[in-house]
Amino acid sequence: MTRRCTSHTSAMILSALVLLVGAGCEPEAQPDGPAEKPTAKMPSDPIPVANPSPAPTTPDASLNALAEQCKEFFSSASIQELIGVIEIFDRDPFESMDDAVVHCPLGREGAACRECATAIVEHVHGPKSTWQPPDNDDAELDDAAASPASDEKKRKLARVGTRFRAARPQAAAADMTPSQKEELQDLMALGYLGGYSEAPESQDVTLHDAQSAFNGLNLYCSGHAPEAVAMDMAGSVLHRWRLTIENVWPDAYRSQRSGFWRRVHWFPNGDILAIFEGIGLIKLDKDSNLLWAYRGACHHEAFVTDDGRIHVLTRRVKLLQKINAKQEVIEDLIAVLSPDGELIEEYSIVECFANSNYASLIQKTRDDIFHTNAIHVFDGSLSGISEHYKKGNVLISVLYMHSIAIIDPVRQRVVWALPGRQHKLFSYQHDPSPLPNGNLLIFANSICGQPALSQIVEFDPFSGRVDWTYGGTRESQFSTRTCGSNARLPNGNTLITESDNGRAFEVTSGGKIVWEFYNPHRAGDKGELIATLFDVVRVSEDFFPWLTTPNEDQ
Repeated sequence: MTRRCTSHTSAMILSALVLLVGAGCEPEAQPDGPAEKPTAKMPSDPIPVANPSPAPTTPDASLNALAEQCKEFFSSASIQELIGVIEIFDRDPFESMDDAVVHCPLGREGAACRECATAIVEHVHGPKSTWQPPDNDDAELDDAAASPASDEKKRKLARVGTRFRAARPQAAAADMTPSQKEELQDLMALGYLGGYSEAPESQDVTLHDAQSAFNGLNLYCSGHAPEAVAMDMAGSVLHRWRLTIENVWPDAYRSQRSGFWRRVHWFPNGDILAIFEGIGLIKLDKDSNLLWAYRGACHHEAFVTDDGRIHVLTRRVKLLQKINAKQEVIEDLIAVLSPDGELIEEYSIVECFANSNYASLIQKTRDDIFHTNAIHVFDGSLSGISEHYKKGNVLISVLYMHSIAIIDPVRQRVVWALPGRQHKLFSYQHDPSPLPNGNLLIFANSICGQPALSQIVEFDPFSGRVDWTYGGTRESQFSTRTCGSNARLPNGNTLITESDNGRAFEVTSGGKIVWEFYNPHRAGDKGELIATLFDVVRVSEDFFPWLTTPNEDQ
């Protein structure tokens, strides 16, 4: 949030399933020029299938047949990765099937796609004839939400988060109390876990090439606590900010999202903005005293402009006739707050798309239709490169569209959008950051065809030209299915946050790692997981005039 300052947990499953089941990337779409309605060109030939037949009855046979039928898109390793994800999160088989077929990037809903999805899901959940519809489970959850507070209720509601399934507020009893309704409202922002990966032996700063790394202070927030930390290049802690949700909103429902800050913005005087994911935005002074709080279902990120205004992503549950006339959906919005935390205006990202030539990008098959995860407000310094970069326009990242877009907030209209998957540039992306040359730097959580790997991509958004990438390999993994951030440093190096693995590192333009940090904090019931590292920001040594930095050599 400070430099410009994540995806998302449910994307852990959806990213693997969509990329593997469809696994090709849609070809060209119009990236720039006159605002034309983007069209997706689908392959003329069907997915190659060798003698289509009913899915085999044994899991191993199913997988072997699947690998043979879809060998153009699959490897046995990638199939096993997908299976591992589904097994960990016990995803409902019907939801897995629906995601696989409806969101297949090849646009297929025929026998090949259905057979492909069935083979994978049956391996985890058993024969399709034994699958149980999720209706009873959802009703059980709704009953728990409407009942008085109890350990059982908390267990059921927490399970929604860990399975990355949103509650359905419209199913709640009409006589629910305001407090109970608010609990369900909080659940509409799909939660993140405090940790995902097994804790490594390494922790703190493990590598520092002082001659090549950009010297400064490192600021981070993670899944271990509602806390932000400032440390030097050696990992010595210089200052902490911390405030629990009980000290902000005593009546707020306690969930996995209320135990940490999703993103933080730092001011030079020591003030900070911090997001309790899906709940609200707070401002603290350098001594962690609460200055104000805005309870507006804020999520993911906030951006502060030169005039002190705060542009923050928010969301609400609403019946949108244009999207789904029968069921409420999660509507993403942008709220503009004064420096004192007062709401100035709020507008709908959904409406900005619906009122534009890019309305066809809207997916209407899920509750959380957009999952917007990043925001940047242009200051006008790049307007000579493109009119889309004019002052006040807003750059956003929309996870489920695999797209980035620019909004003109005055007209409340999307004026430009780029579906990254169609251009084979990125998918399930986070943190698009404008660079001085007009390029964008983006965190691609999944590489097309290699969903287990992530990649940083610098590209010209209007021509699609790729100027630089950094990605992992099978031998040297760089991967996070959720969250992630990137920033180009003043010396040309790039700082990368690999969230799920609790790791941040700095690389040169040649790909050499010159600084590396592993989160020292742990998560999980027994501290067996490394805490998710949501964001690491590098600022100059003198960013905080009031902070004394010790000599690293001492």
